[in-house]
Amino acid sequence: FDVIPTGDMPELTLQGSMSADFASQIVIAGKIHRDGTSWNLGGRVADFDFSSRLTQRLPADIRQVIAPLTGLQANGTLEFKVGSPREPGGDIQFSVSGNVVDGQLQDPRWSTPFTEIRAEFSGDNGHFELHQLSARNGATTIFVAGNQQGWNSQAARSGRLRLRDLTVDRELLEALPEQFRSLVPKFSPEGMVNIDLHLQMQGEELHTTAVVECVDASFSYHKFPYRLTGCRGIVR
Repeated sequence: FDVIPTGDMPELTLQGSMSADFASQIVIAGKIHRDGTSWNLGGRVADFDFSSRLTQRLPADIRQVIAPLTGLQANGTLEFKVGSPREPGGDIQFSVSGNVVDGQLQDPRWSTPFTEIRAEFSGDNGHFELHQLSARNGATTIFVAGNQQGWNSQAARSGRLRLRDLTVDRELLEALPEQFRSLVPKFSPEGMVNIDLHLQMQGEELHTTAVVECVDASFSYHKFPYRLTGCRGIVR
């Protein structure tokens, strides 16, 4: 690291680089006002390696938050900026952006891993946006995008999910939330479908729209116990 005085200017410039077990290079640069009233710092983390080796070293409270990602292995790049509050007593300003490539997630609920995970994201004090996330699980391709305006419980959220060549089988049906799983015995669905789902949420108010394309599906309604096969069409 180098700390560089800026002549008669009331600032110090900080710049440096380092490496770590989880990143090939970390570059940092920033400025600090001599009286400490203002500062800013930015940097880039290259070849970031997210794996169990990293998560096991994190504090317990952080490990609890990212518990769903315990089985994730991925590489990526992260860029960040942090700075002093805009006014005394205010929040520290921050922004972050990054990408994930070559990811793989082993979820105990699924017999096959999620592979080819790629994602781009960004966020700051006022929002977070998942620009895109794509992955594969067996023959199924997955696309997710969404954003959140604010960080409190009432923040507006929206998202969309696109699934292609999704196989509806016992493993999938058992992984559904309880409110959906309770409907399964009434229809006993099977086969292959495509799904487009849009969600909007404000506080506890949730609005969803869904389009399901039956590619080759079958079902049996519990009040008419004769199985219908070769079903094709769109359900909205």
